[in-house]
Amino acid sequence: MKRLAYRRIVKVGNSFYVSLPRDWVKSRELEPGSLVSVEPVEDGVLIKPIESRSVKRVKARTLEGGSAQEVIRAYLAGYEVVEIRRPSPEFRRSLDRLLNLLVGLEVVEERGDHLVLQCFIREDYEVRNVLSRMDSISRSMYLDAAGALERGDEELLKLVRSRDDRLDRLYFLAVRLLRSSAQSPTLSGRERVFLIDARLVAKILEEIGDEAERLTYVKPGEGLVSAAELIAECQRRAVDSFLRGGCCEAPIDELREFISSVGEGAGAWGVLSRIARMVLDIAEIAF
Repeated sequence: MKRLAYRRIVKVGNSFYVSLPRDWVKSRELEPGSLVSVEPVEDGVLIKPIESRSVKRVKARTLEGGSAQEVIRAYLAGYEVVEIRRPSPEFRRSLDRLLNLLVGLEVVEERGDHLVLQCFIREDYEVRNVLSRMDSISRSMYLDAAGALERGDEELLKLVRSRDDRLDRLYFLAVRLLRSSAQSPTLSGRERVFLIDARLVAKILEEIGDEAERLTYVKPGEGLVSAAELIAECQRRAVDSFLRGGCCEAPIDELREFISSVGEGAGAWGVLSRIARMVLDIAEIAF
C-alpha cells in the first residue's frame, strides 16, 4: 500500500527545493549525483529515475572545510558538483576569486555550514578555440608590455598585468576540457596524441603569460618591440600550425638566432629570451 508523504517547499536563493522520500530513493538505488526526470503534469509533478546508460552520471565531490586548491583540483578533474561542508572563513574569502577564475562555476546553494558549487560548462566549447584565444592573449601581453616599456606607459603595463587572470581562466578551462575528452573510449591514437600535445601547449601558453607579466616590472629598454614582434609572429604561426595539424612555417632560424644572441640575459631581454625558448618548444611540438 502506497504511503502518502508530505514535504515542505524550501527556497534557497531563487530556486525551490523539495526533498525526496528516503525509502523511495533507496528502493531505486539512487545516490547523490543520480539523475531524475521532472515532468509537470496536470495535477502535480512526475519524478522518475533515469536508468539509461547513455545518460552521463553527474560527478560530485564533498569537501570538509574546503580550500581554493581543492576546488581547483576538483574542477580540473571534471567534477560537476562540489559540496563544501562547514566552509572555513579562509575559503569564503577566496570564493569570489574562484568564481572569477573557473569558467562556469557558480554557487547553487549556500547556508551557514553548507555550500554547493556547480559547474555549468557549455557543451559546445571547443578546446582548439580556447587554445587559440590563449595564444592571442599571451602574445598581446608581451607585445603591449614591450611597447609600454619603450614609451614609459604605466597605465598600459597595468592593463597587461590584468590579462594574466584571463589567461589563467582559459588555461583551467582548457585542462578541464582536455581531461574530459581523454576519457572517451572511442578516441583514436591520433586524437589521443593531439590531447597530450594540446595539454603541453596550453601549459606553455600559460607560462608565456606569466613571463609577460614579469616583463611589466623590469626596467625600460630600447629595441624591445622589434624583438617582441619577431617572437609573436613565430608563436602565431606555430600555434596555428599545431591547431590545423599542418607543418610549422614559423621563422624558426631567426628565433634561434635571437635566442643565441641574447643568451640567458637579464632584465627585459632575459624575459623575452625565455619567452622565445617557450615559443620554440611549441614550434617543435607542431613540427
